[in-house]
Amino acid sequence: DAYVNCMHLQLAAQSLFNKIKTTPFSVELARILTKVRSEAYRAYPDLEHAAIASLLFLRFIGLAIINPKGYGLIKESPTPKNVRFLVILAKTIQNLSFNVLFEKEQHMIDLNDFIKQNRSAMNNWLDCVSSYNLKLDEEDEEDEEDEKKPKKEENQQNEDKIGKVEEEKKVEKEIVADMLVEDRMSALG
Repeated sequence: DAYVNCMHLQLAAQSLFNKIKTTPFSVELARILTKVRSEAYRAYPDLEHAAIASLLFLRFIGLAIINPKGYGLIKESPTPKNVRFLVILAKTIQNLSFNVLFEKEQHMIDLNDFIKQNRSAMNNWLDCVSSYNLKLDEEDEEDEEDEKKPKKEENQQNEDKIGKVEEEKKVEKEIVADMLVEDRMSALG
């Protein structure tokens, strides 16, 4: 019975981890994770994965696993038996994210195989979600500025042309006015 429960939990953990790995992240979250990773690396080079894991799994994913109704994942509250299962599932995924094997909780030690089998994939995933290319953002901003420069120059050229046309019209009006004045003078005179 304990072996079957452990296998069931491992399958659920693997299924959940596969779902986590294939769920797309927003660009905004990827930017945040990249900055967190960068700052963590500066302060604690060996803990950059832990910084990302703690933010994602302790603040978001783990809480959603334990409280799926509160996160709008299910409509009904889970039964007490399912809540216990979800807590163990969340612990397993969190231990995987922190690359920590179970030692104190004897009933969880069999889940260490799952952690060992997936730690490389977890590290790769953590690298992936926290490796947004911030330079691309800077280049995009520069490209936008570069695109604005020709438009500004073009607008200025158009304004100059409009100004010249208006000046030419003004001169034409003055010439026409002068001609009308001359015509009237000749008619009077």
